[in-house]
Amino acid sequence: MRTPSVIALATAVAFAGAPLTAQAADGDDQPIPFSDEDRVQPEGRRELPRRSDESANLRDESDYEQLEREKSLAGADDPNIGLSPELVMGLMLIDSSRGQLVETRFDWGLRLTWEWGRTFLADEDLRDALFADVTWQYTAQRDGTGIPTAACPTCASTGIYADTNYHYFTLAPAYALVLGRNSPFSVYAQLGAGLGYEFAALHVRDVETQIAGTKFLFQYGIGFRGRPAIVADGSVRVSFRVEVTRFRRGYMDDTFVGGSVGAAF
Repeated sequence: MRTPSVIALATAVAFAGAPLTAQAADGDDQPIPFSDEDRVQPEGRRELPRRSDESANLRDESDYEQLEREKSLAGADDPNIGLSPELVMGLMLIDSSRGQLVETRFDWGLRLTWEWGRTFLADEDLRDALFADVTWQYTAQRDGTGIPTAACPTCASTGIYADTNYHYFTLAPAYALVLGRNSPFSVYAQLGAGLGYEFAALHVRDVETQIAGTKFLFQYGIGFRGRPAIVADGSVRVSFRVEVTRFRRGYMDDTFVGGSVGAAF
């Protein structure tokens, strides 16, 4: 009979297929490994080398490129051109000719500041450090006896007094020490020269005699200076000072204690 042969054949097929079925079941979730040599790159991409090629030699800069690279950008960071008109006010301590120490009088004037370092220099520190002032200041005093007042309007007919007017015209360069990097505040020292114009009217009873003259003078002093920006790009700033300045005219020394305020462009 053929029945045993059929059973034996079926049993052999079953045992032969069992390892394949188990292997397929165990490997359904496992990736198939590939070697580096068999790795396939996406279309359009090339395999990068493990070591890059050496860089080519850079070409030399042209003269124009070198000049552009070395050009200072200080003017772009602070476009302020450095001109500042200011109103000056304070007290003038006039050297007294009557034996007193000083005669204290109100003083006022006008000043034009030129930050010439911004015009001629590219160095950022010197741009903020160097400036010069052209200044006119004025004060006056009246002294003597028999000075007419509201209470005694007729005193002029018997009095002897003088009205003296002082004008100070000076040109003074200065050097400022900025208080921190990019700070708008600084302290400075100043030395300059100019002319002192003095006009006096001498009253002897009802007679008036006018006297005028000029004297060469020196100006020197120290102060604190600020120029904070009032617009975003810094092209317009508030400028102000607190200062002590002396004017040497002949053998006399007048001392100004005050300040100034203005706008810097």
